[in-house]
Amino acid sequence: MYVFRESHRVAPTGRLLAELADAVRRAAFSSEQDDLQDALLRSGELECALADSGQQAAATHVAGVTDCLASALVRRDRLAVAESCLQILSALNLSGDVVVKTPEGFAYYGLSPLDYARLVERHLEESPAIITGAAVIGIRTIGTTLSAVVEAELRRHRVAASRITVRPYGHPFRRESRFSNGQYDWVAERLRSGDKFFVVDEGPGLSGSSFLSVANALQVEGVDPDDILFLCSRLPDVASFVSETSREQWPRFQALAASSSYLSIDGLENVSHGQLRGRVFDSESEWPSSWTHMERRKFPSGDGSELLRFEGHGKYGEASFDRAQRLADAGFGAKVLGRMNGFTRYEWIQGTPLRAEDLDESLVDHIARYCAFHAEFGCDESSRDVVDLEAMTRVNLLEEFGSEESAPDLSALHRQKKVITDSRMAPHAWLRDAEGKILKTNGSVHGDDHFFPGPCDIAWDLAGAIVEWEMGECVANHLLGRFLQLSGDDVRPRIPAFVTAYAAFRMGYCKMAAEAMRGTGEEPLLRRDYLRYREVLVHSRAVPELAKAA
Repeated sequence: MYVFRESHRVAPTGRLLAELADAVRRAAFSSEQDDLQDALLRSGELECALADSGQQAAATHVAGVTDCLASALVRRDRLAVAESCLQILSALNLSGDVVVKTPEGFAYYGLSPLDYARLVERHLEESPAIITGAAVIGIRTIGTTLSAVVEAELRRHRVAASRITVRPYGHPFRRESRFSNGQYDWVAERLRSGDKFFVVDEGPGLSGSSFLSVANALQVEGVDPDDILFLCSRLPDVASFVSETSREQWPRFQALAASSSYLSIDGLENVSHGQLRGRVFDSESEWPSSWTHMERRKFPSGDGSELLRFEGHGKYGEASFDRAQRLADAGFGAKVLGRMNGFTRYEWIQGTPLRAEDLDESLVDHIARYCAFHAEFGCDESSRDVVDLEAMTRVNLLEEFGSEESAPDLSALHRQKKVITDSRMAPHAWLRDAEGKILKTNGSVHGDDHFFPGPCDIAWDLAGAIVEWEMGECVANHLLGRFLQLSGDDVRPRIPAFVTAYAAFRMGYCKMAAEAMRGTGEEPLLRRDYLRYREVLVHSRAVPELAKAA
């Protein structure tokens, strides 16, 4: 199933360079660690983009800035190297566009660069052997920044360390890595020096193949498996790897997992991974399904008056924070109280989740007003996200039904006006407070995460509301007519394609999530929802022949 979109965009190098320089200046004069971390993440992002585009000389110069910023972060100094960083950046003359990929851990999952510094410190304290030299290999994307942090922490402990980055290629479950000529020489020199090789990335994912591809490339050059150490964000259940080769190879190497700094925040209860439902619903029988591994980190305040939700470190959370404020100011969402270390602070809504049977004319009008407001959340026109809703839809229909030929005309999915949608229109995502006011939860983050749809037509949310609230033709027409009155946009010709795309995505998402959550209490809930979205596709008038294909 196709549910993860390509989380990258095309951006001008000159703009990225200018924004990085501004971030370095802010960090130099700020006492906030968030500002220093933001500069580091921007530098790692630009370094990665330049390396991916083959601009190795420019990437090497920016790597010097990334290294300086990482050193400042782990040493907790006030960026005494700022002048040096700005000199490097001012000497660069970049032009053209590059593909910028989003480091998912920093943007979505609350991974902190300092988690890896603490992991290195713990390893050096516990290791029975003294490490005098370290060769650090970051797996791009997020491994670019993380490798700089690992190198800086090793140097802080007086370990001679240097780093490179690589981009594995090939099928996600069968990745391969190849070093450049200069990197081959670097590996050979590090091998002669007796260095320990640290391979750094988030993950591992479903197969561990990115880590293993680097390890295999190192072994070809003569590195002993005992001298290769994986630094991960989690330790995998090796038996669950989808690749038999990975299941056989992974145990040959030592792997260490970083402990998240967000497992506890000032003693606050961690209600991440679906546990927030226990504070919202009266009983577990009412809980909606959840792919808990993919949930944002959340913490209620001690007095229950606030909810902290991770929405992205530094630049990766700025846009969602702005959207959250605008939704609150318009009366659609919870009051926003501030932002700290990637978390947005919301006023806690004491309310009751809605159900499909709560739908009435006033609520339909409210949903229409909400969608009309959300349609104003435009995306950066100078950045072009690579999103193909038609490909996702056809792949999932083909995977599930063995055919996608009977799908309706999907050309409407390519409409050029793109916005950041809500993407979570189910009834339980709406709360009725004690005064009867309807408020929307999670309205600012999911429309631009690493799942589909990404920036797209507001018809996605309208189609989602039609599917999730189980609207009949009459009610759906009222919703779309009211939206037309409010926005001037007649979405009706586009809705059949978007209903199909929405149901195809949600079907694929729930099917994949159920497999990932096999053996847990979430599995039957996810399989229930998978079948419900499948039925939408089978019986939809927009896709009349799918029942035969099934």
